[in-house]
Amino acid sequence: MKKKKKTSILTRILTIIIMVVFFYSVYNLWSIRNTYREIEAAGNEIRDNYVQLAPQPSPSDPDDGLDYLRNRQFLAIDFEGLQARNNDVVGWIQVPGTSINYPILEGRDNNEYLNLDLDRNRSLAGSIFLEQNNSSTFTDLNTIIYGHNMLNGVKFSDIDAFVRGEISPEEVSYVNVYLPNGNVKIYRIVSAIETNRYSDLYHLPVLDLEDFYTRMLADSIINVPFDRAILPPVLMLSTCGDGFQTPIRKIVFAVLLGEIPVPTE
Repeated sequence: MKKKKKTSILTRILTIIIMVVFFYSVYNLWSIRNTYREIEAAGNEIRDNYVQLAPQPSPSDPDDGLDYLRNRQFLAIDFEGLQARNNDVVGWIQVPGTSINYPILEGRDNNEYLNLDLDRNRSLAGSIFLEQNNSSTFTDLNTIIYGHNMLNGVKFSDIDAFVRGEISPEEVSYVNVYLPNGNVKIYRIVSAIETNRYSDLYHLPVLDLEDFYTRMLADSIINVPFDRAILPPVLMLSTCGDGFQTPIRKIVFAVLLGEIPVPTE
């Protein structure tokens, strides 16, 4: 009889534990989904308020060899409004054909915007931000931009997809970096690699571009030729691999094709 009673008590305790674990898991799942919904809504709010389609370029634009760059749809970014909201905004990045379409922030170090949003509120997704040792004018030989690899496809998760071969350079070819001075820098994607956080590709400043090209192309999963002789500066888009605090890094490299004014009329 006593044995039966003990078994009954143990069964009840086990049932309670299972129920607690179940409801805790359900709560965690709901909480994560709710957080992701909030992150997506925050990104949409920023784009809705500060981004419009720019007018198509005028046929009277000067013949400077950059017509092939002008002949596309650009964005008009309200930098005045963005910088009034947060004066750490130094640019805007758009990768046409992906979900990457965000302001670029510059923190006092590389940790500041890891978990802060545009309004400096705590956020799991953080912000897209510039390497602390880069110039905010995007004039260095290699400019590094960081973003989180989020499970719901926001921030820099498409960089991870590119490195995994889920996006091809034929589908997604260009990176646009919009500047507060009204210009847009247009880059061509030429390399996609997986490395680790200790890679010397992160070392700045780059003094020998030819050597840097060799290293950034060495393990690339794509092969996109470009004119190395003219030494175009590099844009390096970096995100982490899967898992919490993983040392794995996924990187897409793009080379500068040119800088043009965003059409205004």
